[in-house]
Amino acid sequence: MNNQIKSFPYIRVTRWIKILFLGLAVILLGVLGLRPTPAQSDTGIHRGPGGLYEYGIARHAGQPTEIHVVFDLNNEVAAERYRQAGNQRALKLLKSAPGERLWTTITFAKPLPLNEMVLLLKEAEVEPVSYTWVGWTASGERMGSTLFASPEFDLEKLAEEAVSASSDEEPIAGTRMAGFIVVDGYITISKKSLERLLVDERVYLVDTTAYEVQRLVGQEAQNASFHLSSPFWGMNWDK
Repeated sequence: MNNQIKSFPYIRVTRWIKILFLGLAVILLGVLGLRPTPAQSDTGIHRGPGGLYEYGIARHAGQPTEIHVVFDLNNEVAAERYRQAGNQRALKLLKSAPGERLWTTITFAKPLPLNEMVLLLKEAEVEPVSYTWVGWTASGERMGSTLFASPEFDLEKLAEEAVSASSDEEPIAGTRMAGFIVVDGYITISKKSLERLLVDERVYLVDTTAYEVQRLVGQEAQNASFHLSSPFWGMNWDK
């Protein structure tokens, strides 16, 4: 197998996900709008600076705090404002916080082939935690699936299995992959990592919002698990 693929030693495939954007709706309703219980609490929905995004904090007994960041995925103007503000924030971070580690969600301008994506991530020194690929079912419906981190993996094999696999609930034989569209993980605020992604025309958005929200929330956010929205579902990656 290609050595570039072997260079990322952690990924496993999750269950079939037919429409990922529905998962975002569940997050909004089930996490941000959930009433507090003895085992879980939330602080409601908070607006980010300039109203560009909203974030919610969910606390689970014995587990890390979760912070979900969302913006208007259905509004192209709002999404572009979010992207431009993120790019400006990133440029400032390159000057004010060099060397710091940052959680990010990277959205590509179009789906990338496996080897091309892996090479780009390697060049930008990205530490991937999950990969989302998109494609079409045998009947032509859009679909997507996510591969998550695990101690051992073969990304090429898992991507093939994700396309050819089927389950009792949702047969997906005949699925066609368009490519990889989103990567979640860690980068370094540096020219080799963050700036490398910012200047690459294949990257639509390298999201730095987690850094800003960490400062807004304070100490509790330092070890929080972040979930950032991606506009990939509304992008033009069709046949």
